[in-house]
Amino acid sequence: MEVNKNMQRKSILRDRSTRAMLVLVGGLLFSAVTIAQTLVLAQVTERPKKDFRELRPMVTYMAEQLSSVGITKGEVRLFSDVEELIKAVKEGKVHWITETSYTAARLIHEANAKLIVTKWKKGQKNYSSIIYTSAKSDIKDVSQLAGKTIAFENPESFSSYFIPRLYLESQGLSLEYQSNVRMSPKPLSVGYVFSNNEKNNVLWVDKHLVAAGVVNDGDWSNEQRVPLSIKQDLRVLYQSKPYPRAFEIVGPGLDSKIAEALRKKLLAMNDGADKDILFRYEKSTGFSPITPANYQQLSDVYQRSLQWKNHE
Repeated sequence: MEVNKNMQRKSILRDRSTRAMLVLVGGLLFSAVTIAQTLVLAQVTERPKKDFRELRPMVTYMAEQLSSVGITKGEVRLFSDVEELIKAVKEGKVHWITETSYTAARLIHEANAKLIVTKWKKGQKNYSSIIYTSAKSDIKDVSQLAGKTIAFENPESFSSYFIPRLYLESQGLSLEYQSNVRMSPKPLSVGYVFSNNEKNNVLWVDKHLVAAGVVNDGDWSNEQRVPLSIKQDLRVLYQSKPYPRAFEIVGPGLDSKIAEALRKKLLAMNDGADKDILFRYEKSTGFSPITPANYQQLSDVYQRSLQWKNHE
């Protein structure tokens, strides 16, 4: 009788042990499934086909590199404006963003995103803004833009809107938005319009539709953006100090271990054999670590942009 009871107790213990093992294995399997995920790289763009081609190879490559931390594949998502991007980052639908300073500043302050590296986009570690006019113009200084119109590129552009606007205001000029080039600003204000791209910006100045325009120094040196035949008839009024060309940013929805692994993999590409992938990524040539000065600069950018919004 005692033997039977012992056998029953052993059988019960075996069953419990088996169930515990199944729960443990099931938990491990479930954990592995939940960790595995798609890495989504995003950007705001007006040229989706071009930017998709430039971003796709990098996110595919990085998904392979990050397989050990649960990444199974990479995808690209493109957005028509910053508001849509911010919403997607907040909802966890976007994990990794490549953008310039103004958008980066908004992502940090409005979507709790973080910088991981700076990107040497188009071979530029830093870049600057250039305000220019027609060489035939009587304008020799930005102070003479009062009562005239300048063309910025678009309201999200750091180099072709934020920097030049900040400079003009620092020179005591007030700016007045115009919906088209046919409008005229008040005598003591500088009117501004948006050209939407670099080519329009240059052509509007060349055709005297606006008194001045703005491009970054990389585009100024690019004959496809600023043809030599037109450039020789233009004159530079101002060139800003250099700023970081672009940033790689991660959203709060990306696990911190994956974010750190991504940061290390990007920096490792500076010395690796993957230069082709790097160059296809918007003609980039390297990455640099983030510094406290980068965050301070973007904080200043964001606070100033809020002042503009409050007065418009």
